[in-house]
Amino acid sequence: MNQTILFCIAILTSVSFQVTAQYLNGGTIVKESELFDFPNKDIAEYLGVYKFGDDVQSNVTFRIGKYQNSIFVQVESRYKYEANSHWEHSFMNLNNIKIDSNGNFSSDEFKGKFLTYKGHNWKIKVLKIYEAFTFFDDQAYELGSKIGDVTHGLNGQFPKPSIDILDQTDLSNLSKRELRIMRNEIFARYGYKFKPNGKMASYFDNLHWYHPEFTDVNEFLTALELHNIEIIIAEEKRR
Repeated sequence: MNQTILFCIAILTSVSFQVTAQYLNGGTIVKESELFDFPNKDIAEYLGVYKFGDDVQSNVTFRIGKYQNSIFVQVESRYKYEANSHWEHSFMNLNNIKIDSNGNFSSDEFKGKFLTYKGHNWKIKVLKIYEAFTFFDDQAYELGSKIGDVTHGLNGQFPKPSIDILDQTDLSNLSKRELRIMRNEIFARYGYKFKPNGKMASYFDNLHWYHPEFTDVNEFLTALELHNIEIIIAEEKRR
């Protein structure tokens, strides 16, 4: 498991309150009787963004997508070591992911199940992870609610390179400048710090969603993004 996220989990464990209830997103108390199986032969029904945590001291999302025959899951973790401190930020890509038609989820790092929650006049899709990792670490497991499709929260003009394989139709009508922006948006979404006073820094510094944090984001990139970066570079060279 990513060392930064492991450290985050250890810190959160050391400052946690003692809780005995099961929580959804750190707020709504959930009874086991309100959770129901969610079998589906179409794996696409399970894809999307699932949010865990309470937005106070920890916030974790699982972005679950599929391209060709591959499933990808990227875990984005935001956390505070102290109540008034700034948010720390990290990403982790899961390995050897499997999802079956009964809703079972597994990777090298986590195991869980897709379920339906029916309670408090809600009926929502949730992901149950058999390991507590947010602020409420004394729970037996974690519940995250589905908050959108796989594009949810992907800022910028060109989200596709982060969720699907690019083809020529995606690139043919773009200018060389637009191709460069598409490629660098991938890095900008992770908070990459561009060269000061450079063209990309000047462009992204004017966007409300861009928050430079890291001088190196290569370990955050998914295999899909790395593949699409190569495709974009090849197209840029042809121009």
